[in-house]
Amino acid sequence: PFPLQEGVRYQLGYNRNEENDFRKSWKHVPEYRWTPAIQINQVGYLSEALRRYAYASYWVGDQSPIEVGAGHRTFEVYKVDTGDGAVTDDPDTVMADGSVGTLVLTGDLTGRASADSNPDEMGIQGTDDRFGSNYAHTNVYELNLTPLLRPGRYFIVWKGVGRSWPFSVGNDVYDEPFKAVFKALYHQRCGVALDAAYTSHVRDACHEGPVFTSTTDAYPINDEQREEIATASELEEMTVVGGYHDGVDFGRHIDQLGIVDELVDLYEIDPERFQGEDFGIPPREPAMPDLLNAALYAVEYFQKLQEIRGEQAGAIRGGVMPVVPVVNPQRSAARDNRDFYAFGPSVKASYRYAGAAAKLSRVLAEYDPETAEKLRESAEKAFDWAEENRPPEEDFTVTPPPPTGGGDGGGMGANQNMNGVAGGAGGAGGAAAGALPLQKDFWHDALASAELLKTTGDSK
Repeated sequence: PFPLQEGVRYQLGYNRNEENDFRKSWKHVPEYRWTPAIQINQVGYLSEALRRYAYASYWVGDQSPIEVGAGHRTFEVYKVDTGDGAVTDDPDTVMADGSVGTLVLTGDLTGRASADSNPDEMGIQGTDDRFGSNYAHTNVYELNLTPLLRPGRYFIVWKGVGRSWPFSVGNDVYDEPFKAVFKALYHQRCGVALDAAYTSHVRDACHEGPVFTSTTDAYPINDEQREEIATASELEEMTVVGGYHDGVDFGRHIDQLGIVDELVDLYEIDPERFQGEDFGIPPREPAMPDLLNAALYAVEYFQKLQEIRGEQAGAIRGGVMPVVPVVNPQRSAARDNRDFYAFGPSVKASYRYAGAAAKLSRVLAEYDPETAEKLRESAEKAFDWAEENRPPEEDFTVTPPPPTGGGDGGGMGANQNMNGVAGGAGGAGGAAAGALPLQKDFWHDALASAELLKTTGDSK
């Protein structure tokens, strides 16, 4: 191998046979050609961010990691003057007049992480994770873009190597990505039709039938655990429609309430901005911001899963799942006729719901006081039930021990049981090995306590 010379025209080709003769020629002008060795945030960088970085690295398989010498570390940043700064394949005719960009920043690559993850080399600080791993498996260098303060389109040129994709700096760079992700929530709504007025991906209403109740509280991981839900079924039906599909199996699970936390947090950061923002989802009556509209759709579903009578009154079931796994991932939700089962009442789910419902009720009161009050009352009932049925503290272990048998049966039960009972709801092997001690992972109770205190002012 030898380094390509700038300004020289090269030809690459192969002749597998007469019908597959490939030839490609190009003029080597690195400043005009994209290189995968420069990694940037293609969404963009916030103007108000305290730090902004791009990275340079290239994995070469089982060859020795590339080390960039001191004489080859210069990079330049250009502000796009015309067009969008897109990479061109024809430097002879495009960008040859120098009007593409204005040089605004020059810097040097500095060491970020070495291929062998030795923090003492290259003056780096830390690596990819707490285990000290560098998953790039090559030397990584950083390019400090912090001085880029003015909004606009930019691209990076690594002298002698190539240029980056264009990228933006501004305070609105995350607006469009957020809108796209937010709209994805609408496409995962269960129990309603997706209307042509709001999407080109129309769909009839789905999963409107009743579900069977079960006594197990474990989220199923494998077929064996799915069967356990059916085995523990009380063969009673309840009608509960709504929520968001959490994946290709169309289940709805209590951990989806993390959506509520994030949407309400975002609203509380800047309520004035989001009051009138239209993200293209069906409105509700009374009118409310789309962020709260989407959050309410998630909370209302689990409110329907709350027990209303007997000794379980107030308890929240942790979700609804099918026993039969999905056969065709392309199958429409509207044509899914499998049996679905509601999990049994769960301490974890009740805490998790209490926190999310209390949080949403606090901001919803301005727009829909009646619904907000019902959510607050429902949250308090769920919290009270969880407190009364919480396992004793002495039965907890800070870190669960590894499974003593049963393979995935014990292990999955340890991670997934929503009352904290490690292993009890695992596969048959886990049950045969005996239930493991309880795992103390109830951050949900602290969250519920904090949100209820902030919403009600009651420090009970």
